[in-house]
Amino acid sequence: MLAKIVGNSLFNRVRITVWTLATLSTCAALVTLFAALAVDAEKKMSGSLRRLGANAVVYSDAEPSGRMAAPGSAGISPKWKTVKELAVRADARVAVLQGRVGMLKGKPAAVITADPKELSGMTPYWVVRGRRPVSPGEGLAGMRAAAAFGIKEGSEWTIQWTRPGQESRIRITGVFESGDEDEDRIFLPVPASTEGAEAPPSGMPPPLTSYALLSAPGGENGIRLLAERLDAEGAGVAVKPLRQILQGEQKTLEKIKLLSALALLAVLSLSSLGVSAAVLARVAERRQELALFQALGAKRRLIALFLLYESAVLGTVAAVVGFILGTFLAQGVTLRIFQVSVTPHLISFLAALAVTVGVALLAGGAGARRALKLEPAIALRGE
Repeated sequence: MLAKIVGNSLFNRVRITVWTLATLSTCAALVTLFAALAVDAEKKMSGSLRRLGANAVVYSDAEPSGRMAAPGSAGISPKWKTVKELAVRADARVAVLQGRVGMLKGKPAAVITADPKELSGMTPYWVVRGRRPVSPGEGLAGMRAAAAFGIKEGSEWTIQWTRPGQESRIRITGVFESGDEDEDRIFLPVPASTEGAEAPPSGMPPPLTSYALLSAPGGENGIRLLAERLDAEGAGVAVKPLRQILQGEQKTLEKIKLLSALALLAVLSLSSLGVSAAVLARVAERRQELALFQALGAKRRLIALFLLYESAVLGTVAAVVGFILGTFLAQGVTLRIFQVSVTPHLISFLAALAVTVGVALLAGGAGARRALKLEPAIALRGE
């Protein structure tokens, strides 16, 4: 009986009902958006930030500084195959780099070989004039190295290695600016399978040092867990987090959370005001109806329960509609900004339901309080 009365009341006042549903649905949609960002998107946003470059460096445990060592030194041949396998299991990316010293114009030059795809994924922030090398026989020079040796795009050079008769002929495809020590180096592309093998690429001596750039999800905890697994597997490496990058990512995510919280607070405040105005307007339109209920013997508690039940129904319907709209909104926002998709979660729906029904009941309570102040005799006379 109560459900029938509530249904008739909502359908008889379509204008106010639609306004209330629209306000509550907007509230539920935004709550769903912010809940999705907090529950699901933060992890994916962190993964999206990981595409901006490495957040850790992996060294041989015997040479943690990554400096050049003498050929054949102990500990300079980590098990990079094991490192890559464990990194894949941890949903991390890794680029192995091997360092050698060559001679250009009779001067020593630091030469780094790496798989071009892996290196590109770890150094998207490099500003490259020209293009990155993609095949053997090509090279990429750092800005300071190019200035020191007079290297220009399209020029060809011969790198003399330490052993007699060993040399590599390369053509420089670009010059890059990175803002770090990599600008003093020359990078040559070598397929990952070759770099991972013990034998050096054809025409090159064994590397003097080897290290890797690592991009691991989960911040410092994720890096620590991966380091523990590498140590347990005896990979012969040490992992050093790049704390400035990690702190920058953490601050970015914290600012996103703070912005979401402030926006949600504003949404709740405005939604409460809008729904309260709609409920009070509904009560004002139904003064004679509510007064008639009381004149027929309905208790004040029943009148209040009726208005609260009506608000709860509106809040529940709006929560479902808002959850659907909010999920699409969260999907569009995260795809456009972070290039990741979100997954609908029960937690997001429960948050939208709790907040929306809570706002509706709060507004319904204000309307019930107003209704209980009505005097049946005066309201029935139309005063």
